[in-house]
Amino acid sequence: MFDAPALRASSHVRPSRKLEVPAVHFGGHVVAMYGYDTQQARLVDTDQQGGAVTTTLTSLAMARAERGPMTAKNRSFTLTVPRDLPSPHDQIVPAIKACANGFLNPPIANLGYRGIEKTATQVQK
Repeated sequence: MFDAPALRASSHVRPSRKLEVPAVHFGGHVVAMYGYDTQQARLVDTDQQGGAVTTTLTSLAMARAERGPMTAKNRSFTLTVPRDLPSPHDQIVPAIKACANGFLNPPIANLGYRGIEKTATQVQK
């Protein structure tokens, strides 16, 4: 693990060309915290942001309190994993089949492969 004290800074998007556009903050970033002590939080983030990282509790509090578009306003969820989990195979295989079926047999033209075809015709206009 490595220290990532500037947790908030990773969600700023800046244009690659020199434009007179201010930095845009995307506040919809989500991490999972799997441990903490009196000073540090241990987080799982996307690979792009470093994967498993640590940050200070102060930095985490600042990131959670960010304001702007798509911010979560200090939202958090606590998950409790049941002891008797169903088999991953019994859960994943039907989910993949249902997803594929929904893609191949969409109920309306805006979804699935039909939605992609419809979007392609609209883009050409």
